[in-house]
Amino acid sequence: VTAGTTTFAAVQGEYYGTAGPNTAAVRGLNASATAGTGFRSLAATGPRIGIQGNQTATTGSYSFGVHGSFSSTASRCGGVFGDDFGITAGGLGYFASTLVDYGVYGFGSAYQVGTLGGKPSIGTKSSSELNEVNTNIGIGIYGGMMGGWIRGLAYGAHMKGEIYSMYVDGKTYTNEPITQLVETAADRQPVYATSAMKVEISDRGKNNLVGGQKYIAFSEEFKKVISANPDELTITVTPMGNSNGIYISGYDQNGFTVVENNGGNSNVQFTWIAIGTRKDYETVSHDSQILSNDFDQKMNGVMFNDNNTIDTPQTMWWDGTKMVFDQPAPAKNTLPGYQAPLDSARPKSAPQTLNTGGTSNN
Repeated sequence: VTAGTTTFAAVQGEYYGTAGPNTAAVRGLNASATAGTGFRSLAATGPRIGIQGNQTATTGSYSFGVHGSFSSTASRCGGVFGDDFGITAGGLGYFASTLVDYGVYGFGSAYQVGTLGGKPSIGTKSSSELNEVNTNIGIGIYGGMMGGWIRGLAYGAHMKGEIYSMYVDGKTYTNEPITQLVETAADRQPVYATSAMKVEISDRGKNNLVGGQKYIAFSEEFKKVISANPDELTITVTPMGNSNGIYISGYDQNGFTVVENNGGNSNVQFTWIAIGTRKDYETVSHDSQILSNDFDQKMNGVMFNDNNTIDTPQTMWWDGTKMVFDQPAPAKNTLPGYQAPLDSARPKSAPQTLNTGGTSNN
């Protein structure tokens, strides 16, 4: 269509039949046996595609190559659905059976699908069981300057895994105390992780003097993780009975010797606590931007709802050595059709809040 003036699409398909499964208003089949040569559709290379949508104009916001939407009020529906042989699948703009709307929803194996060893336990037993061969990952993100962010108006993110729930390979920062929940007879009691000015490892024990002295050897596990510099050790001993008092006569990275004051020769019981600096963490470096008082404010602006056309998001880009919270580099502005974001210096309003009295839009 070169001179269209209506809102109709270049290709439009409509279906008003009464058949159920496997019906489509527009259907694309590609039966070629030739493999694609890349992900992007370029003049010389490209993928093998069932349906291709290219938006070729070089200007204009709210432009998409493929757009999917649905009007059904029923659950288990979505705007776009991807299917990998029924092994894994995912939906965009998905309305789940829990009556919750998802921007992105990833599925594991469909419970009806069999495997070489039989049907998976998922769907027929506890969904937490994993007792067959499985190669499924729910979501994978490989970013550039940042891997990604998740922001919720009530909860941020909830992780669960049977082997581990979260593994962080690198430094971990939090601006609030770390809380653990210990189950009691009535509820769960919050307890808090200790904080220190150094990266500390501690061990403790209880022992007895023998004739007024005792050598305490550190465990092999403790010695493996503490600094080899004995000056990084702090050791405290406390007698648990009548004595002349006790002191530490010597110590190194292998252990320490406890002696009773004034040449005493009692067999008094005592407790001890040893605190060492974690091996190779005698000093720790931190990015100055993360330590800045306005870092959280900036990242709140980065974690922006792009459906909000009133407030202004915070721009962020990597200049090769550091993160820059400003307009993107000039090289970005030369891309075809690039539209600069709104003025990042514009004051931002209060963060969006959650109205818990709302209902589903579907």
